Amino acid sequence: MTDAAISVRDLRVSFSGKEVVHGLSFDIPRGGTLALVGESGSGKSVTSLAIMGLLPQGIGRATGEISFGGRNLLGLSERDMCRIRGGEISMIFQEPMTSLNPVQRVGDQLAEVIRLHRGLSGAELEEAVLEMMRKVRIPAPEKRLRQYPHTFSGGMRQRIMIAMALACSPSLIIADEPTTALDVTVQAQTLQLLKDLQQETGAAVLFITHDMGVVAEVADEVLVMRHGKVIEHGAVHDVFSNPRDP
Repeated sequence: MTDAAISVRDLRVSFSGKEVVHGLSFDIPRGGTLALVGESGSGKSVTSLAIMGLLPQGIGRATGEISFGGRNLLGLSERDMCRIRGGEISMIFQEPMTSLNPVQRVGDQLAEVIRLHRGLSGAELEEAVLEMMRKVRIPAPEKRLRQYPHTFSGGMRQRIMIAMALACSPSLIIADEPTTALDVTVQAQTLQLLKDLQQETGAAVLFITHDMGVVAEVADEVLVMRHGKVIEHGAVHDVFSNPRDP
């Protein structure tokens, strides 16, 4: 697929020689969303770690091809992957409280990401932080950027994580169950916010979830995994209305 933001071919992941992901292939077009679905232990999160180059060293091994920006990510050095992570590919994790540093102000954490990947400093950096906080609809950002994560609600913390993920205009966002810890109303708001920002930036999204309701809400295509294998892959409407696997 020529307009694919990312193209994965025959991805196999093993831990200490035992294969846990068996020959996974998919494309995500620019601006498109693929939902990767499966129960716990199906290989969803392991797939995302392989894309990010974050498999445990010496234990985890990935083979196949992950083509992104004209390069095979599996052939890159750690140094090259560091440049890509957070800048060109970013990740939104499931539990923002474990991803945010509790003893560092929210604005400083956001500033760190922007400084690292965009090289801004001083007033320019602060303005970029405020701009991202406004984008994710944090009220009174001038005041909130000086506060600590524990003073934010779960939904607001997740908005900060989305701001961090989008701060460097990545081509691909991996969202790993980003709404699991949120109540239904906040979940709906967060999904809508992600959708709006995706339309604005044209980023591709790999959305990892076990919730088919969320899939119907956010995705164009869905890929269902079980025991590390693909059991279903197609347009959301087709998979929902005419599944091949019971």
